[in-house]
Amino acid sequence: MFYCLRLWFDTWYAIKEGKLEYRSGPFRDVIEVDRIKTITFSKSIMSGFRPALGFHGMIIRYDRWNNIYIAPKDREEMTAELVKINGEIEVVRHDN
Repeated sequence: MFYCLRLWFDTWYAIKEGKLEYRSGPFRDVIEVDRIKTITFSKSIMSGFRPALGFHGMIIRYDRWNNIYIAPKDREEMTAELVKINGEIEVVRHDN
């Protein structure tokens, strides 16, 4: 029960100093925005790491093989901020 509450109340994303930071309960990491290759908008379930509470999120591909699914409150705003930092990010919209 505590674990579920911790995920619910302690999941967030932030862009600070050219880095995307995320936390979901005990899981946290930092991804340099310059390493992001593509952002794909999707409603589909993806395999892999999902520090997200929603299903209308985005898959961020960084480095060569790494993917993460996040679901910020405003994915358009977050995408705009990421592209502002790294203009080479490809944005793909698959809202299937």
